[in-house]
Amino acid sequence: MVGNRNTAGANDWGIAKLGFNGALAVTFNGTGSLTFDPNSMEGNGATTTDLVKAVKVDSSGRLVMVGTTGDNLAVARVSSAGVFDVTFAGNGVVTNGLGGPNDVANTLTFTTDGSIIAAGYGDEFGSKDYAARKFTTAGVASTTYGETDFDKTNTLSDYATGVVVLSSGKIVLTGNIKQGTFPTEIGLAEYNP
Repeated sequence: MVGNRNTAGANDWGIAKLGFNGALAVTFNGTGSLTFDPNSMEGNGATTTDLVKAVKVDSSGRLVMVGTTGDNLAVARVSSAGVFDVTFAGNGVVTNGLGGPNDVANTLTFTTDGSIIAAGYGDEFGSKDYAARKFTTAGVASTTYGETDFDKTNTLSDYATGVVVLSSGKIVLTGNIKQGTFPTEIGLAEYNP
């Protein structure tokens, strides 16, 4: 399970593994849990606004988490034993902005080649827009995804809460869309790979 841990007024990412009896599985990181600040791991200093939003298991059994740290989205990958995967971005964590002052990844999925699609929103001047960024299995932001490696749907306040890769390779984001004074609606956007 994933969540956030508040330590001395700062939120950090946390992941824990439970055994069948509900107790922490000490085979995971020696303690059953792992807590970290993605921004600090990237050498950018500690932040107080770290929020882990989702976790999925990849085809190799590694745990991939997405969320936010400071003003950027973040992706982390750890082994099933709770050890950071150093083949991913050199330390198991990558942070990356979507061009706005408050970028968040709410969800993730994997492509057929194992790349990670992190989806959520990019906040530009108070207007949230659907956003997605693709990372290679090595934790590098892909240069082959979209025109500038991220896509946005421009309305007033949108955020993606779901993402899927179709068999054609197209990426579909689902979530909420708010335009003007109209009520919030269910949104759907499709992007070319």
